[in-house]
Amino acid sequence: MKDGRTLMAYKAEHTVDLGTQALVAIQVCGTDDGDTALLPWSLFQASMNLEASFLDEAISKAEEPLPLLSEVVTDKGYHSTLDPLAKALG
Repeated sequence: MKDGRTLMAYKAEHTVDLGTQALVAIQVCGTDDGDTALLPWSLFQASMNLEASFLDEAISKAEEPLPLLSEVVTDKGYHSTLDPLAKALG
């Protein structure tokens, strides 16, 4: 700030299952971390949380297990991160 004080700023990032509207990953990070830099970590965290939830006995009895991550929906500007990720996954 102009008077020499430091203003601490944070932003909350969340990953949502669009089918159920459940929050599957949440992180709080500094504002100097770019959204595209955080995307791989958010996806990793979401997949780990989903995998842990499928270890629950009630959920594991589902007739047809679904893939943990089948689609990624982001807002504008993430294409620079998603293109290399999509190529790496095939």
